[in-house]
Amino acid sequence: HSPNPVNNVLNIVLENGNSQTWTAQIFNLQGQLIGNQNFIDRSELDVSNFPKGMYLIRITDLSGSQTIHGKFLVSH
Repeated sequence: HSPNPVNNVLNIVLENGNSQTWTAQIFNLQGQLIGNQNFIDRSELDVSNFPKGMYLIRITDLSGSQTIHGKFLVSH
């Protein structure tokens, strides 16, 4: 599927009913980690200072047993 376009804030919602802590890691297309944040169930990541372009995101629970991969497009 196509990436989600984002202007200044990337909203993440992972509500599964058990208030789990997640870590979101953001990478540029060269594979460099450029941001990360821990959150419980939902987060608003500020990407307003990111240059326009495509980014990859990896969201993992603290135990490492669940991982979600995605991509988004910053288009201020």
